Amino acid sequence: MNHQLHIGFETRPDRRTARCIRKRSHRAQWWFERMREIVAEAQDWPPVAPPSAADEASVAPMASGEPSDHT
Repeated sequence: MNHQLHIGFETRPDRRTARCIRKRSHRAQWWFERMREIVAEAQDWPPVAPPSAADEASVAPMASGEPSDHT
């Protein structure tokens, strides 16, 4: 034999793969639809004033990892 043997696996439909793709596509469609609903129902919140210097000073020891004097 001087010919190369060619096995055509890529042309054979794999039912398991097609089923997984459909299932994954359905889950993705469900997820994106749910996200659209959440965005549509979202509420606008009024802006929050930036913290004052006193507020930042009371938070700073906790943020740096030092224990607080408030025991």
